[in-house]
Amino acid sequence: MIRGEGCLASFVLTRLYAAMFYSLFYSMIFFPKSQNFTNPILKYRQQRGFTQIQLAQLIGVRHKTLLDWEKTRFAPDRGNQEKLAKVFGLDLEKFSKEIKLYFLLWELEELIFDPSFSLVC
Repeated sequence: MIRGEGCLASFVLTRLYAAMFYSLFYSMIFFPKSQNFTNPILKYRQQRGFTQIQLAQLIGVRHKTLLDWEKTRFAPDRGNQEKLAKVFGLDLEKFSKEIKLYFLLWELEELIFDPSFSLVC
């Protein structure tokens, strides 16, 4: 629940800044217009022609773990990012940054569009 005019203005500005930040990073800097906002793990797995089960076996995780990563339930730890980057033939630092950015934008999008989000003053 929002109380007070100052609080309302703060709430609106917070949402506005978050939306601007999201828009800037999503559409202008990191994701060219020709690309979709896609989970990097899913994108590279499909590009390389792996099934979820095949990729899970290659990196030594359960199929459910890979599914959780692709469904953006949680991000892989650094060790699993290393394994994924190696299997996909990618630079680890670039891949790790892409993973971090994707999950950051996902969380930001969830916050922006969460109807239950409120600011209590």
